Amino acid sequence: MRWMLSAAVALASMMSAGCGVRHALVPAAVNRLNVTYVDPDGNPQSAGGFSQGIYRLEDRNHLTILLYEGQLENPARLVTIRMLWKPRAGSTPVDRTATNATIHYIDFSKGPAGIFSGAGFMLPSDPPAGLGDLKIQVTQSTLRLADHADGYPTDPHRASLSGRATVARDDEGLMRAMHRVEQRVLERLGYPRLVNVECQCVKCRVSSL
Repeated sequence: MRWMLSAAVALASMMSAGCGVRHALVPAAVNRLNVTYVDPDGNPQSAGGFSQGIYRLEDRNHLTILLYEGQLENPARLVTIRMLWKPRAGSTPVDRTATNATIHYIDFSKGPAGIFSGAGFMLPSDPPAGLGDLKIQVTQSTLRLADHADGYPTDPHRASLSGRATVARDDEGLMRAMHRVEQRVLERLGYPRLVNVECQCVKCRVSSL
């Protein structure tokens, strides 16, 4: 598929910038990536977008993105997107429903926390040389309420993430941000809900929900 080839080329070109690159947050255009709830009757209801975002490039096959609305110390909502892409010469996916990104949306806006998990398609663009800003497009995602604190409404229990966003590269900053997110989730849920994924390019760990 054409978009998959483009994704592989984009990730390969981003690696030339190296690890540890840090930039300021890029608020412009990220509000075009939105979460939509789906009620039991299938009717959509917009939940809003995200005002800031950063990403970490681990290697040619792993990309982690964090987008959030409000202050990171007390966000109204946030989403983590982890792209997994391992191209193989001469091979293409047969299943048209295959996905290349895992998505976790965390809603803090209602007081108690709700966590929606799922997957979708993400296509990254080739960032401008020397800048590191990344434009992404997310489509065909399906999320379901996977965990929630007492008092969080369980309907609607389905959601989707779609649209375009611009995020800044901040490898170390994302690690620190994810630690804050984990602490926030622990406070709101009352217990940790973590998945540790070993980084393949450096001796470190990337924590993502």
